[in-house]
Amino acid sequence: MNAKIEVDKNSCLVVTEDPKSAIQTILEGAQRFRVQIEWLNVRKNTLEEVFMSVVANGEKPWAS
Repeated sequence: MNAKIEVDKNSCLVVTEDPKSAIQTILEGAQRFRVQIEWLNVRKNTLEEVFMSVVANGEKPWAS
């Protein structure tokens, strides 16, 4: 699973292009280590997030 993971004291943010695989891995890990998941949310990127990511990486998909 290719993912960006951010962890703080009480939460974890996983950014991935393959959410099904990520969820499976998270649930298996929680079961293995007996960790209770209190809340889980899956969402797609907004158009603004995609645009900002492209601009931040210096990509110009509109240029030939």
